[in-house]
Amino acid sequence: MKITKRQLRRIIKEEKANLVNEITAGRDVRQLTLNQDEVNQVLSMADAIEPMFNIFRKIHSIPQPWLENGEYEKIEEMLLDLPEELRQLANDMKKSGI
Repeated sequence: MKITKRQLRRIIKEEKANLVNEITAGRDVRQLTLNQDEVNQVLSMADAIEPMFNIFRKIHSIPQPWLENGEYEKIEEMLLDLPEELRQLANDMKKSGI
């Protein structure tokens, strides 16, 4: 399944909103405790994607149609932007006490 950068960002935002809504529904946000393990998992995902991006950039045998139709560039942008999006999610998780 192919996913665009825009779709990935929308999915991340939706999932983030869903998590916040699930946790805060009927609870006082000030009473929530930080789940550091989950924050660490999100940060680990961000760290794991950066080496993948570097490997992806070294691939020289990309089929010409991928280069012409922009598919290669879409994946490249996704891999480039995703670590920052994940780090922002982790920061927001910390701020909201999740």
